[in-house]
Amino acid sequence: MAKRMRRATLTVGGVVTGVRDVKMTDQSEWNGDRADNEASGDFVRMTEGPYDLGFELLARHASVATGYKQTVVITGKEVTITAGAEVLADKTWTLSDGYLVVDADLPTENPGRLPVRGQFKTMVIA
Repeated sequence: MAKRMRRATLTVGGVVTGVRDVKMTDQSEWNGDRADNEASGDFVRMTEGPYDLGFELLARHASVATGYKQTVVITGKEVTITAGAEVLADKTWTLSDGYLVVDADLPTENPGRLPVRGQFKTMVIA
């Protein structure tokens, strides 16, 4: 069975609870143009980043406010099955030099949500 991800913990000046639906997107540009004597070209990374980040909060948190953020650290649980039992290992994404924007979605009939979006210059995965 392939590895799967479960749950996420967010740290921005402190551990943030009530985070759900974390999504990170690498906006790096790649180019596979071929040279004159090639049938097809090798892909080459032309630019690195930026990295988009999005998640939702269940409740407001003082550390998650609109503005510049030096670092955001996200830890997810990577699940593998070994001998019929789940084994969890932490996988960490560190995003640096960017910003967060806290939005609001306040419907009349349903519980509201606090979507957060942002963009960062660098990302390191460990």
